[in-house]
Amino acid sequence: MLTYVLLSEESLAKVKPLLSNERSFLEELYLALATEPVLEIQEEALELLRQNLSFWRRGYAIPLRALEELERLSGEELELDCEAMLGSEELEAEPDASYAFAREFCARVEGERVLDIASGFGWVPVLLSQRAQVYALDSAYENPIVYGEDRIYIAGTTIELFPGFAEGQAFIRANRERFTCYADFARLFWERHGARLENITLLQGDASELKSVRCLGEGALPESFDSVTIFFGLNHVGKAWRRVLREASRVLRERGRLHVALYREYLARFPLKGAYDWAEQLGIEVIPLEELLKEAESLDLRARLVRGHRGEALYHMVVMEKRE
Repeated sequence: MLTYVLLSEESLAKVKPLLSNERSFLEELYLALATEPVLEIQEEALELLRQNLSFWRRGYAIPLRALEELERLSGEELELDCEAMLGSEELEAEPDASYAFAREFCARVEGERVLDIASGFGWVPVLLSQRAQVYALDSAYENPIVYGEDRIYIAGTTIELFPGFAEGQAFIRANRERFTCYADFARLFWERHGARLENITLLQGDASELKSVRCLGEGALPESFDSVTIFFGLNHVGKAWRRVLREASRVLRERGRLHVALYREYLARFPLKGAYDWAEQLGIEVIPLEELLKEAESLDLRARLVRGHRGEALYHMVVMEKRE
């Protein structure tokens, strides 16, 4: 397991001059970072390492092994301070797809009627449907499923279905008449993971304008909710996150609660999801916690930061209560 270190600005200034693009340096560094025996160093591997060096120079997290190798190669003893340190196992957790994180998040949600914003095919509707009526909202539920030669994906999104899982892809291809849009796949996922589908109402529309949202099937959007949940959804709606927060506050009943999970700001500089530029690739908006709390205050929401949850190194969990 690799450990990644996010250096302070002062420490980064010490490290930058030691990061060379010379081939001999890259080969030494590559061998130091390899997790398996290396018989031959491929050019593609060195090119990827060059790209990583460009990220490190810009202040992204550096593997601890690389820092140790810099000390060895330079003959210097580097006294370095860091802002954060995360292991590769933590970074592979993908917080928004983690069942354990979603379960801990949902355990705090109360009420019989819950609006879940940016549901996708996530765990929140599965978990909450056991004890509440869940209104699962997503702007892409009516987007068609595209059956490509090499992959299956949701049109207009970065969402792939069953990537790397041949059996799953074979199943959905064999039943493609049943699975024509994103909502069909979401129902499949929820059903296979024990959701009470009769307690889930799918909503199609824009979370920043809830009055325009439509129910897929029978029923109508209630005027108010006991709770609203946004499990990393604010990060996925881009610059509209303030409008989404305002709309969520509007539909909360008095003393109702808004539950938000939010990527920690520094996480954008770690190689989450296997890439340093994952936030840019996926269109993720990195929202400073201070800005979220300030916006909550302007909406007359009493905000509380949850401490001690298992994903605290990766994300913030915030509970906001609507004042009377």
